[in-house]
Amino acid sequence: VRHPSSLSAAELKSVFIIVTTAFYDDIKRQLEEQGLIEFEHFAFWTFVVARPSHMLKKVIRTNPRPGPECRYAFSRLIVAVQGVFCCVCSPFITLPLGNILVQSCEEIWRSAVAKIFRLSIVNHTYCFCRLPFCNERDKEKPVRQQYGTADIAPAEVLQTVEFAFDCTCNLRCESCRDRAMHGNAGKIHEKIADSLLASPLVNAAESCQCCGGGEVFFGKGFEKLLFSDQAPVRREGVILTNLQLFSEEKWRKVREHFRRIRFLVSMDGATPETYERIRRGASFAVLMKNLRLVSALRQAREIETFTLNMVVQRKNFGEMPEMVKIADSLGADAMNFVKIMNWGTYSDRQYHDEISMFESDDETMMPELREAVHAILNSKHKASVAFAWQL
Repeated sequence: VRHPSSLSAAELKSVFIIVTTAFYDDIKRQLEEQGLIEFEHFAFWTFVVARPSHMLKKVIRTNPRPGPECRYAFSRLIVAVQGVFCCVCSPFITLPLGNILVQSCEEIWRSAVAKIFRLSIVNHTYCFCRLPFCNERDKEKPVRQQYGTADIAPAEVLQTVEFAFDCTCNLRCESCRDRAMHGNAGKIHEKIADSLLASPLVNAAESCQCCGGGEVFFGKGFEKLLFSDQAPVRREGVILTNLQLFSEEKWRKVREHFRRIRFLVSMDGATPETYERIRRGASFAVLMKNLRLVSALRQAREIETFTLNMVVQRKNFGEMPEMVKIADSLGADAMNFVKIMNWGTYSDRQYHDEISMFESDDETMMPELREAVHAILNSKHKASVAFAWQL
């Protein structure tokens, strides 16, 4: 066994390299320094699309079980990193539907792979889902005895399309990266944006959500897709942002391109010390200034909803009650608390011993977190409060 660093450029070019780690951008840069070309000499693992025949065999042979019949699989599309298409919830399924760099959106949405994925929902085998993480897992239905072609047909008009392909960000939050990701991958992101702009299916979607993984007001791909002169006026935009780069000028671009607007602001601390420790590179003062701008827009009914999101971990769970007070003071519609996930940033031991506020089963709240949750539930507050985990 030889380490890749010991291979010459000629040796590396003699094989096709499939990268199967989450640190694709780092490896991509190293391979390009050796003269290798993406897609010609190497690619991310999701470019190797599953074989429909193998998928179908798995769906037919797996025993069905009672469970949810998730409609997201029929009406929602996610454009994830490197142009990979998924439906439902990309972190919690094991199957990419296709890639926009080699297929059109319409081809992917109606492909054999997509149909077989939907069949796995309809026939209750869930072969490609991580069911314990599913938000619909409590909506259990009995196994169907009959189903036909019409039952796996996708919606003609997408209910939601989620843009999460551009991971470049102005911050380097400790839960997902150790350095800021800037414009090294800008060209591929702009190429993805061009393909999406050319898609009638995507442009006609009822709602688009932007973004996950990066910052919507930073990435070049998002700028081109959402706010450029080429971008269409979309029906609804759900803007997920850290708000550090927001301004009156950015607001004008948002307003020009969306008829209905919802803001979800990531805020992982109620004090400057906690917030800036977790959201590395951010300023609490800038956040509060821009939150007041969003609050004024909500009060003027320029935006439909305004929500604060907090990713809960050991460094900030004690500030959850104060976060609800901030949400109320700003006139936010909702305050969402989300469990921190391990995206490969931590070892399993570090995640459970130092980061997570849940027991080793990842479902049971630690006593300290349960106490904070009960304090919120027993208090008076105007904003709607949601906990994105089972109580």
